[in-house]
Amino acid sequence: MRYGIKHKESDHVFINLRTLNCVGRNIVNRILNTAYENKAISKRITAHGLRHSFASLLCAQGVAITVVAKMLGDTPNTVLDYYAHSLKEKEKEAAKLITKLIV
Repeated sequence: MRYGIKHKESDHVFINLRTLNCVGRNIVNRILNTAYENKAISKRITAHGLRHSFASLLCAQGVAITVVAKMLGDTPNTVLDYYAHSLKEKEKEAAKLITKLIV
């Protein structure tokens, strides 16, 4: 956006600032690995792990599954199957709330 380029929904998150083309997963993994080795980040993570964390955190914060799916380019069912494990805690909270209301 800083360079005046309009992005499409199909655009990638990581781009080469010289060419403005998307960069592959291997380059992102190298950058993340270097950041870990230089202690810029405290845990080793891959590009896929970053995607998983992003999706899981959004789900945990209550962002609609359909919104998360659209951001990832996935279906809501895929998000529920692979990224929404944090919703189990929300389910427990809801069950406790229902129990308090009933009892």
